[in-house]
Amino acid sequence: EAVHERSRSDAAAADLEKLATTDGMTGLINRRHFEVLARAEWARFQRYGRPLSLLVLDIDKFKSINDRFGHDTGDLVLKAVAEICNTTRRTTDVVARIGGEEFAMLLPETNEAAAEIAAERLRKAIEDHPHVLPDVELTVTASIGIAGATLAMAAFEVMLKRADEALYDAKRTGRNRIVTTPRPVAGHIPIAAE
Repeated sequence: EAVHERSRSDAAAADLEKLATTDGMTGLINRRHFEVLARAEWARFQRYGRPLSLLVLDIDKFKSINDRFGHDTGDLVLKAVAEICNTTRRTTDVVARIGGEEFAMLLPETNEAAAEIAAERLRKAIEDHPHVLPDVELTVTASIGIAGATLAMAAFEVMLKRADEALYDAKRTGRNRIVTTPRPVAGHIPIAAE
């Protein structure tokens, strides 16, 4: 009986860990767990100087999808985009849902040029995915911001902020596109607030 009880306890602990680290809607990891994994990759980057890039993706005009077709359709779109993110990533990449219609993908061992290729492949896969509803074919697009890690950055949060800024540039300049954060100008000294 003690062995059986221990087995149930281990299963319950595993279930609790999954609940604490997984987004219930999409099955991807959640923002909190993503940040834990990202900080570990950041520490590796700082120690060994290996390339590290981050993509932040936002579904374009998601509110209008919810308003026009309902939240059930919005949920289906979120799940489809999550699945596309999951199937286009490499096994070493970390993908998460970090907000309502916002996703992040951390790309270890990837410079910005390779991240741009991955982002374009992801953007195109989302655009080409057939979101078919009864009597309606829905085209979904996404905007993606990219940031590469630099030694001038004080922490992972700076890279996340830069990728987020690039995402908003992509949205502001037309949506359904990727934008990479410009590299700092030589001689630029980051301020403590960065």
